[in-house]
Amino acid sequence: YRAVRTLGRRTRAQAASSSSGKKIYEDVVELNSSLAKSKGLQLNLEWNTNLPKSIKTDATRVKQVLNNLISNAIKFSGDRSTISVSMEVTGNTDKEILLVKVCDEGPGVPEDELGSIFDKFVQSSVTRSGAGGTGLGLAISKEIVDLHGGKIRAFNNAESGVTFEFWVPVSAES
Repeated sequence: YRAVRTLGRRTRAQAASSSSGKKIYEDVVELNSSLAKSKGLQLNLEWNTNLPKSIKTDATRVKQVLNNLISNAIKFSGDRSTISVSMEVTGNTDKEILLVKVCDEGPGVPEDELGSIFDKFVQSSVTRSGAGGTGLGLAISKEIVDLHGGKIRAFNNAESGVTFEFWVPVSAES
């Protein structure tokens, strides 16, 4: 956790480099595909057709957050369910953001716990039994997103499961 805090000493400009949004997604899916396949899960990507070919962002940290959200979705989704990931760049030329959403079909999070799941060492009461983990993944993800000037949040889906979304400022490149 301390290593993430050192990220705050670097400026976003120092950490930013040009990267493909599609490449960020593909790298993370490759890391998680065998575990998803073993549970019979489907990983769906929803692209915004206006997604630029290249964006300037801290791709390493964006991948770290996305990897955590997808691996949590795999861990807490039932067998043969679907995990959807969407990415888009939105905003105007003064302020563009990369908006990423990860939606699963797991048990969801009790409403009264949604505000605390990003705290250190906190796990949802629904997922504590046997799922493993330390309760640090979402706290680290929040720290990374916050240090990059973005936001992260979670909300329950109407049917089942939860959606995690985060956004970080980016610069789109043609």
